[in-house]
Amino acid sequence: MSTETPLENLAAALAHASYEGFSEIFYQDRDWEHFQKTKEDRRIEKRRRPQMRDITVVGMFPQTWGSTALGFGGIGGAAMTTAYTIVLECGRQRAVYFGGRFAYLVDQPNQAMLDDITKQQMAKVGESKKYERSTKLPEKREWCYVIPPKVFEVAPCDCGNHETMWSEYKGKIWCPICEKDFTPQHNGVFDDQIPAKLATILGLSFDRYIIATGVVEKYDTKQLGWVKEVRTGNAI
Repeated sequence: MSTETPLENLAAALAHASYEGFSEIFYQDRDWEHFQKTKEDRRIEKRRRPQMRDITVVGMFPQTWGSTALGFGGIGGAAMTTAYTIVLECGRQRAVYFGGRFAYLVDQPNQAMLDDITKQQMAKVGESKKYERSTKLPEKREWCYVIPPKVFEVAPCDCGNHETMWSEYKGKIWCPICEKDFTPQHNGVFDDQIPAKLATILGLSFDRYIIATGVVEKYDTKQLGWVKEVRTGNAI
């Protein structure tokens, strides 16, 4: 558990990753038994353990911990200890090793893991769940503003399109050109605390469209809230 044996640490990590750490690789191959009998090229699914050519070292750097337990937790000597952290990649999976010992496997790494690799400061085992990409869909909107995002100076899509729409998901904007939901780089006037009355004077309307009922509710600057309006239809 030191930085004196980097090659041994790396060799131990690669060996574990190949034989046990990463999931098996599934691939298509010719059914040779069937081919020998019929000369028909039929494909079947096979699987194998990852080999060295399948594994990439995406990070290897010294990291200092508060005890000899490194990032594993538990009981360790109360001495600052520096050891190599190694991050390996195979397909979409990434495996993390502290001092050559397996720490944890991340199936679908998110941006937080990429950022920590860049900072060379990986999370300990007990905090590794923060690296998993969330598969949960964003919460759906119950309403949206009647006027489009560009009027509020919300950032356009990465493709440069300003003619965007409110997405069905909260915090997202829909780009009809790319046909995708995206998180804008900034939320325009919503990022600043602009008084409602001043915004109205500037020509902004906070009227909203209730998606479930098709009712438009007008924003009352005196009551600082929405008032139902007898009108239905699609949002602009």
